[in-house]
Amino acid sequence: GISKEVQELFWIGLDESWRSPKAQREGKKPPRSKRCIIPFDSTHYEARATEEINPNFKKMKEGENFPLFNRKALEKGGVVFVTEGAIDCLSIIEAGYNAIALGSTSNKEKLLDYLRVSGERSALSIVLMLDNDEAGTKTTEYLSGELEKMGVSCISATIPSDKGKDPNEYLVN
Repeated sequence: GISKEVQELFWIGLDESWRSPKAQREGKKPPRSKRCIIPFDSTHYEARATEEINPNFKKMKEGENFPLFNRKALEKGGVVFVTEGAIDCLSIIEAGYNAIALGSTSNKEKLLDYLRVSGERSALSIVLMLDNDEAGTKTTEYLSGELEKMGVSCISATIPSDKGKDPNEYLVN
């Protein structure tokens, strides 16, 4: 569901026979698989399987201490959607909106730390659109409270459960 234009904008590529470099460094012999490569920056990327694969290995991240995906969207100001996954962020961008991805609910503090340091708060309106699951709900509640304390305009939005659990499933459906 991601257009060629958005793929090019974010340097997204395809590796026909990807193997996890991290696993290989650890002496493992992971099987090769066809993967969509989504760079977060020059040293971090997500490799998403494009074919049926063990769900535990569908999304693999390479790099340590992942940054926010598309953090520069916060610098533009205006309405910025916050998603969990990079593919969800890309789906929002595909729909014509500004978005960033946490990369994981465990990265929620990275968003707050960036906003505290950057001073970008007054020009922003945040729309939290995290996954429809327990972790997404808890993180949305936490971020809503913290953003309110910081004086950042914030609302929460969810994908109807019959349309998917996240923005990408909604786009594909």
